[in-house]
Amino acid sequence: LPRVRPQLPTPLPEDNFRLTVDTAEQRVGWTMNVTLSDGREFQGVLLRVDERSLHFQRFLGRGEMIFPVAKKDVVKLELEQ
Repeated sequence: LPRVRPQLPTPLPEDNFRLTVDTAEQRVGWTMNVTLSDGREFQGVLLRVDERSLHFQRFLGRGEMIFPVAKKDVVKLELEQ
């Protein structure tokens, strides 16, 4: 059976909100496009944030993977529209 991925509504624009590694915890559960300092990019669901890392879930074919990304390695975060 195909896995159903929950769809979250697009957040309403907030004049004073800027998505950064320091504010990402406010968007746990949202799908994000992530750009790393080495130029790699990926799309994943932000699961949690700790002192040093952002933890993402990616769906790959029939499976998924959960992995941390060091905050210092993230150069850009964008909410998936």
